[in-house]
Amino acid sequence: MPPMSPLLPPDAGRWTLHLHSAELLRVKASTHMTQLMSFHLTLIVLLEGRCLLTRETKTTLMAEESVYVCSPGCTYELTAKGDSPLVAVIQLSLYAPNGDERGLTAADSTSLYQRLAETAVLPPGAASGRCRAICAHFRSPDLFLALRAQADALELLLEVAASPYKNGPDGLEQARRQLEEHPEEPLSTEKLAEAAGLSPRHFTELFKQSYGKSPLEYITRVRLEKAKKLMLSSGRRLKDIAHEVGYEDEFYFSRVFKKEYGFSPSHYISRRKRIIAAYGLADTLGYLLPLDLLPHTAPMHPKWTGYYLTRYGADIPYHQEYGLAEHNRELRLSQLAESKPELIVCPPGISREEFERMSAIASVFTLPSESPGSWRTGLHQLAMRMGMEKEAEAWMTRFDRETAIVRRKLTSSGKAPSILFVRMAGCGLYGLGTPGILDFVYRELGIARPESAPPDAHPDMPVNLQAFDAEDVDQICLLIRQDSITLEYWRKLTRSARWHSLSAVKEGRVHLLSSSPWREYSPIGLERIREQLEADFAENNPCRIRDLSMEKDRNQSYPIN
Repeated sequence: MPPMSPLLPPDAGRWTLHLHSAELLRVKASTHMTQLMSFHLTLIVLLEGRCLLTRETKTTLMAEESVYVCSPGCTYELTAKGDSPLVAVIQLSLYAPNGDERGLTAADSTSLYQRLAETAVLPPGAASGRCRAICAHFRSPDLFLALRAQADALELLLEVAASPYKNGPDGLEQARRQLEEHPEEPLSTEKLAEAAGLSPRHFTELFKQSYGKSPLEYITRVRLEKAKKLMLSSGRRLKDIAHEVGYEDEFYFSRVFKKEYGFSPSHYISRRKRIIAAYGLADTLGYLLPLDLLPHTAPMHPKWTGYYLTRYGADIPYHQEYGLAEHNRELRLSQLAESKPELIVCPPGISREEFERMSAIASVFTLPSESPGSWRTGLHQLAMRMGMEKEAEAWMTRFDRETAIVRRKLTSSGKAPSILFVRMAGCGLYGLGTPGILDFVYRELGIARPESAPPDAHPDMPVNLQAFDAEDVDQICLLIRQDSITLEYWRKLTRSARWHSLSAVKEGRVHLLSSSPWREYSPIGLERIREQLEADFAENNPCRIRDLSMEKDRNQSYPIN
């Protein structure tokens, strides 16, 4: 038998590990949960309580002493189940010799990840004890304790690689995966419970508590979502689709479908005859939905379009690469051509070359550039293109009516709340810099604009921390860019005496924003922004305070929002 390939090359003794961060996080229930992106190899361990981990689109009920691995570029989200579970999140990378006796180069963590399982189970106490030690010593001023944290992180990584128990023995999670991967199989609750080592009653209770649905409700959702994709992309007979997703009787399948969605499968197919593509960014989806148009292809990413992925992912058969980066242009265009659309809705700023190549595939509609009120022009023009002017007018009338109601709520005490919108990027603070969004917030919703707020058209104008405590600032809404440099600066800032001396911080008047919807200028994006501001600030005026104060744990734990 040939020897197993080692995890590291023969000269691994000259390699070194860089421990980027080691945090104990107290996960709080939040209505504004946002997915994070791992820029380094990330190890996540549950220390206390119950918590769900979503990596990309797969959700797992975490188990203690299991190490969950996220590759660079993976998005993840932690959701509390019960009272504030405690989770360790450790980010690291390896540095390899570069040929120079004294030089090191960042190693390819992606290839390292490929040799690790998604989940590894360690002996009792091993993962939790090591993670607590790493987090306790990571920022120690004592050099040897800091080195101990780095050594413990390397030891943890090697234990994960060597663990004989991969992907977790959690019977509940195995049952959920079986339902996801084989919805066509006739799986009974009794068989699933037996495989999980639980009684049927206890299994059903735990399953619903963990995933929000009973096993029967869960498998029904999985089957119907798969059926919708097949109806839109395969051209098969309804009878064959029903059989493929686990229903022997196509008439029973139709009854279940209508009960779940309010219309029959044939009506669903007839509503989706127009094949439209949403291209590049979330904004394109946010313009189509007010017209009740769901595209056949759209950019789908758990972080940047998570809102649309959760609600409409099963109704969009072709999930396209997200963004307009040049390196994945060929993939985006090939995915676009595969869906054979009649119309492509694309964001502004597309290069001439890319526009011409899209035009060779189908007719192209370009959304207007962001400016105060330009979303109305864009929606009206798109509606004219689709022959749906009445639908657009009806949607905008309802939108204006609901906006007026929220404005009255925000100003019910006679004084509108004053909110400073700030963006953290790199090692600095800047204005949010979205002229269309802030025009809507300040002018249409009536929120007061502080004097210290930078002009909307100058996103690179810095904002000083002193502005947080300005007399005319009631609240601060902060958007933190999700890259390693910015996140490291955020961690340092929140540990500084200067940060904790701010009255806005002491009084819980700093609120974290997520990129979605605050970087999406579209009708649906503005609707979601309005709902969020109403939820956060309209209950009491000047503002309902949402406590974001940093908790203290064994090693200063922080809430995830």
